[in-house]
Amino acid sequence: MKIGIIVFSATGHTASVAERIAGALAKEGHATTIERIEVSGDPMGHPESCVLTREPSIGGYDALVFGTSVIAFCANPVMLKYLDRAEGLGEKSVWAFVTHGLPFAWMGGNNATRQIVDHAAKKGGKAIGRATVSWGNKRREEQAEAAIANAVRAFATVAK
Repeated sequence: MKIGIIVFSATGHTASVAERIAGALAKEGHATTIERIEVSGDPMGHPESCVLTREPSIGGYDALVFGTSVIAFCANPVMLKYLDRAEGLGEKSVWAFVTHGLPFAWMGGNNATRQIVDHAAKKGGKAIGRATVSWGNKRREEQAEAAIANAVRAFATVAK
C-alpha cells in the first residue's frame, strides 16, 4: 500500500515521530513518503494567521497519516487549514497522530486527534486510528512506540 505521511512540524518533534512511523510501515512492506506542509508566518506564536506555502498533494496515495502538534488543546490550525483545503481524500483510510508538550493525552492530545479525523471525514476520509505522544511525559518513548505499533496494526488491517 502506498501511504502518504503528511506532517506539519514546527519544532521537529512531530517530524521525528513521522520518520519512525514511516520506517515501521516500510518494514511491513508499505511504500511510505513523508511530505511536509510549509508555511510563511509564525507557526508557534500565531499559527492561525500562517499562509500555506507548500500543500502536499494526497491524490496519489492509497492511505494517509496526518501528524501535527497541539496548540491550546487543539490540533495545530495549520493542519486543520490544510485539511479543509485538501483535495483527493475520497474514501482513503486516515490515521492521525499529534505531539504535544503537556504530560497527558487528555490535555489536548485526544481532542486534537479527534479534530484531525473529523476534518478528514468531512472530505470522505475513513479514520482507522489515532495516537498522541506527550513530549512532557517521562514515558514519551513508550508512547511513541505504542503509537507506531498502533499505526502498523491499523494499516495491516486495511491492507487485507
